[in-house]
Amino acid sequence: MVRIRVLRSGPTGGNITLIWNNDTAILIDCGVGPRIVDNLLERQGLSLADITGILITHSHGDHIKPRAIEKLFDNKVPVYCSDGVKKAMKTKIKHRKTLTKFPAKVFRIGSFKVKPFKVNHDSNGGCVGYCIYEKIGKLTHKITLATDFGNPGKRAIQHMHNSHGLLLTSDHDTKMLERSYDIPEEVKADHIIPYHLSNEQCANLLVRVIKSSRIKPEFIYLLHISEKINTVKKALARSRQSLRNAGYDQIKVLPSYSYEPSRISQLG
Repeated sequence: MVRIRVLRSGPTGGNITLIWNNDTAILIDCGVGPRIVDNLLERQGLSLADITGILITHSHGDHIKPRAIEKLFDNKVPVYCSDGVKKAMKTKIKHRKTLTKFPAKVFRIGSFKVKPFKVNHDSNGGCVGYCIYEKIGKLTHKITLATDFGNPGKRAIQHMHNSHGLLLTSDHDTKMLERSYDIPEEVKADHIIPYHLSNEQCANLLVRVIKSSRIKPEFIYLLHISEKINTVKKALARSRQSLRNAGYDQIKVLPSYSYEPSRISQLG
């Protein structure tokens, strides 16, 4: 049985997701401080000693905190990323150990098979999503996570197909972004709009992916819901309505939170 819990997700609270089974536990991103990591894992009955490895999506500070990474190194936990992210973080992580570049296009962490894929984001060193596979009996389960990206392109969408679980960004509400006076117009135009999905864009992407998939997801998590230019209620309502209109109202659409863990989902 595979369990999934988004421990935190958002531009303010940081991003960290836990995927685990009886013998392997991995984290995707570590955008919180070391004490918070300890606390979040303890709430799941785990510690750093139980973590088999960590996957980093990109170099933005809400996805990778150098002090937390250094503590992970002290606990002999391998941290995997793209070559671009490794180079971008080279001067920020003060430790005798370094980030580990992906050993191959597809590699293993414990019982999980991992396949990274590129997504469109404006972070130094690029950004990736991950397909996580685990075989239980004759059935292989697939979990796909992609956060902080704009137009995904055909290649990225292909990686999202046939997922048993989907975790995708639903960053902002378009009207709330337009009305926000706290965010400079150039930031909206150059960073948020081209490199973060709105609620409507996320909902449309979900329908597109599911329609062209043989396997339909059992659950969907909405990630990176902004506290300033979005609400959990708006993000959920938009995706749920689009899936309902397309005839997929049986698929669970679940929220993630900036400062609290999500509910746990499981496969198998």
